[in-house]
Amino acid sequence: MTQTVSSKTSAAAAGVLPGRRAAALAGVASAVLFFLGTAAVDQPRGTDAELVDWWSDSGNQITAAASMYLFIAAALSFLGFLTHLIARLNTTDGGGQLSRLAFASGVFFSTMLAVAAAFRGVVGKAVAFNDQPMPDVHTLRYLLATLGAAVTIIVVSYAILRTGAFRRWLAWLGILAAVVLLASQATFVGELAIPAVLIWTVAASVAIWRSPATANRPAAH
Repeated sequence: MTQTVSSKTSAAAAGVLPGRRAAALAGVASAVLFFLGTAAVDQPRGTDAELVDWWSDSGNQITAAASMYLFIAAALSFLGFLTHLIARLNTTDGGGQLSRLAFASGVFFSTMLAVAAAFRGVVGKAVAFNDQPMPDVHTLRYLLATLGAAVTIIVVSYAILRTGAFRRWLAWLGILAAVVLLASQATFVGELAIPAVLIWTVAASVAIWRSPATANRPAAH
């Protein structure tokens, strides 16, 4: 019993982070589910009339309702991936503000993704099965804001550069992805926003998979 407690104490002191392979798989699953949900609902990016016509088609409404479950599963998988990512940052950062901010923004992104998915599904079901009127076109156009993802990636990238929790290439890739996301937000041109999130998520998952089972704790002062 004493030996077991001692082993757990030593592991904690060494910064042992179990479940990294499961977290990496969760990250890849999140990216795949996100991609499938997006591909299933390939709504037009033209005029407002084209957007309304797309949503008025009963087949598209049913597809949108089905894609809701893909997006919700993607959001839950992202949370599993994020939990381990933040745990490693928290260990190397000594429980500082960076890891807490990254976790909060990541939860915000996942929540926003799930809400957007639910809204898409509700719109599809309401119009297709209950003959409800179409919502405002601007509501449909900007369902999937990515500001939360951009904040998460920026904070994680800065934390990596500051603490060395992962290799620096992931930080620079994250900065590039964040620039794309912020540019998409500023210009309302979102064609590159989702690929940026997917590429970063898969890259971070690979980094987690290849990371050691322990993380270096900051030296005590």
